[in-house]
Amino acid sequence: LQGDWSSDVCSSDLVAKKNKDLVELEALVLRAIDKGVLRNTNGKIYKVLPDGNLGAILGNDVQTTVSFLNTPKNSEITENIDKEVNN
Repeated sequence: LQGDWSSDVCSSDLVAKKNKDLVELEALVLRAIDKGVLRNTNGKIYKVLPDGNLGAILGNDVQTTVSFLNTPKNSEITENIDKEVNN
């Protein structure tokens, strides 16, 4: 065998971790919709406010919501949704 295959293994591990993170985030979004933390209305996914009103639009569907939440700048929103879902 020739070459450095360790970088291939590491990069494939990172891809697998990223895919796992996205799957977990998608599951969180679906649980949040199921528990009423998020609401899918009129083709948009909204954050539900404590008073029951609709807050910010997070995405057009589950996939765009996952993409929106899967950024470092939105990690606080994701953490808050996770807390609400798991309380």
